[in-house]
Amino acid sequence: MKKVEICFHNDYFDKVCDNLEKFDNNLIFEIAYMSIWHRKKILDYLFREVLHSSYEDVIMFKAELVDSGLYNDYKKSILNGNDNFLKTCLVLYFEKDLKNEIYKDNMTLVKEIVKCDEDVILILSNLLNVSQFICDDDTIKYIKNKMSKILYENYEDEDKEYLNQILDNNFNIIDNNQKALKEEYSFKLNR
Repeated sequence: MKKVEICFHNDYFDKVCDNLEKFDNNLIFEIAYMSIWHRKKILDYLFREVLHSSYEDVIMFKAELVDSGLYNDYKKSILNGNDNFLKTCLVLYFEKDLKNEIYKDNMTLVKEIVKCDEDVILILSNLLNVSQFICDDDTIKYIKNKMSKILYENYEDEDKEYLNQILDNNFNIIDNNQKALKEEYSFKLNR
C-alpha cells in the first residue's frame, strides 16, 4: 500500500472543515493532508488566507504544498476548476509559465482579475503583479485606469491626496517593472 492510498476521515475533520476560520492553519493543513475529501476546500481557504497576508507567506505555502507532495494535485485542481480568481493567482504567484497556456494575452488576464469578486486590496495587488510580464501600452493603460477606478470607488471617503500617492507609487512600480523587462528582452535579442 502506498502513502497516497491512505485516507483518514472522521467527524472532527467535518467540524473543522465547516468552520475553517475558527481553527489554526497548521491544524487544517494537516487535515488537508490526511483527508482527500476535504483537501480542495481547505487548500483553497489557505491559499486565499496567505494571499491576504504577505508574499513570503504565499511562498511558504507553496513550499509546504511541495514538501507534503500536495502541490501538483492542488495545481491540477485549480486548473480543472472554475474558480477564475485562483487561476489568476496560480499564474501570478506560482506558475508564471502557465500564463500563455491559460490566457491568450495579458489583457485577458487583467480582465479576469477585475471581474473577480474578491477583496479590493487583493485585486489591486494582483493588477500590480501583472506588471511582472511584458505588457503592451494598451494593457498598461487599462491596468492603471482600473486601479484608479477601483481605488477611488472603494475608498471615496479617504483623502484624495493619499489615494493619489498610493496610485503614483503603484504606477511607478509598474513603469519600472516594464522598463526593466523590456530592457532585459532587448538585451537578449541583441546578443
